[in-house]
Amino acid sequence: MLDAYVIGHGIPELAAALELAEVGLRVRVGVPAGLPASQLDTAVLDTDVLAADARAITAPDCGASDPDGVLRAFLAHVAGPIEGPEQTGPEATAREDAPAVDSETLGHAPAGAFAAAEPEACAPSRTLLRGANGDWQPLPEPNVWGVPAVPMSSDSIALLGGRGALRASVDRVRPVLTIGKTTALGTLVRSRMGQQMLDRVVDPLVRARFGVSANDVDVAIAAPGLNGALTVAGSLSGAVLTEAEDHAARETRVRPAGGWQGLRAALIERLALYGVQFGAPVVEAIRLEDAAGGARADSAVAQLFSPHWRVIEHDGEAIDVVAVIAGISARWAVPDALRAFARDAEHALWRATLQAPAAIADLPAGLAAAAAAASEGSGSAGEGSADCDVVAVSSGVSGWSVQYERVARDQWRVTAAGSADAAQGDAGAQLQAVREEHPALAHADVEWQLAPWAQVQARDAAAEELAAERIEHAWQLRVGRGLHAGDLASAVEDARRASVHLRRRLTGISD
Repeated sequence: MLDAYVIGHGIPELAAALELAEVGLRVRVGVPAGLPASQLDTAVLDTDVLAADARAITAPDCGASDPDGVLRAFLAHVAGPIEGPEQTGPEATAREDAPAVDSETLGHAPAGAFAAAEPEACAPSRTLLRGANGDWQPLPEPNVWGVPAVPMSSDSIALLGGRGALRASVDRVRPVLTIGKTTALGTLVRSRMGQQMLDRVVDPLVRARFGVSANDVDVAIAAPGLNGALTVAGSLSGAVLTEAEDHAARETRVRPAGGWQGLRAALIERLALYGVQFGAPVVEAIRLEDAAGGARADSAVAQLFSPHWRVIEHDGEAIDVVAVIAGISARWAVPDALRAFARDAEHALWRATLQAPAAIADLPAGLAAAAAAASEGSGSAGEGSADCDVVAVSSGVSGWSVQYERVARDQWRVTAAGSADAAQGDAGAQLQAVREEHPALAHADVEWQLAPWAQVQARDAAAEELAAERIEHAWQLRVGRGLHAGDLASAVEDARRASVHLRRRLTGISD
């Protein structure tokens, strides 16, 4: 019997396995049977990460969002040396039949053995939008979602025109009537700086990120702290000046030095040192209580050390385990026997996405020259280096957003993303229109991606549902990006935290 079976080789799943293995618990890892052959080859369930790696030859990876630094901390942990069995806390109560961990092997892992996991910062790209005269113009600095700290600067005037910039500057003398109470970012920008600022600057940026209008995005999600700073500063531009540095830090992304596949390889190597088993693809996971026709009558103590699941692998091997951890990533194919694990967050929204390399001839007129001028005329807005050093954002058909990213001197890629609140049945006609408008996307495959949380209510409701599920099903732990609107940092943080709670139960030090 094993302590835990982890179904999935995605980053959050392997992070959960590591939390258990580091205290000497018996862990086995496998992937669901029935995955497409392309995913079985690499055993990666996290399709967003897989797709990013597959496109690496076309464009470098610009990292994952990490506003709170949790992903950077995890990468540093994986990349760090192993000095011996990490069993120094109250959870260091591995049973007699725990896997034999070779302390000498752990203590003498080669220096830099996990260097592929070292975190690298990716600074925010310089962003271009269509200006008042139709030319591509850079966002004014400093800014928060394009809202400038100096509305009458030359860059602001170039974007908004004289009248639009003058209207935005009224923000400086307008009293704050709803101190910290404006929920929607679009409503806040419109009331303080006018419709021009919202339509021409803020809405294109917000729609590109969240897939919905700025009117449907909470300030607390897009720019935490902005409402509080507005209360103190007395104007939106003053709040932007206060919050611009924090905003740039939140927009600085992180990636592993060896790419996401390199991180996965480092995780697997580290897990192997702790005696983690890697099994054949999983065909079925059976809850033993269900198989017995009702709840178990064991005592509370016996519950901690009795198998609650039987996992059936592709080769027919049946393995009894106490707990099952199932990875939930974006739209992976699993057999019906595992369908119960495959639900995404109830309140998540999906958006269709097209992406392809773009030649210079495919770019809108004047973009290449504007990008060259923007990259030469400004420094990086944050720590690290930005592979996608210039990003041009524009609006597409039917609420679509289109981004052109310069990933090398003469190398670009174009990404078109649909509205997150559009019905999937409407996608066919919209996709055709987008392909006609942007020839570089004519043969691009459609990917459905989860849109980030745009409203606090939806995010908190999903978190409450997940917490309730974990209370009801104590020996079943679902983790992964699919439960966190596609956000890798949140998925890793949640997987590690939930696994710590689970390992305390598995070692008998908590109920």
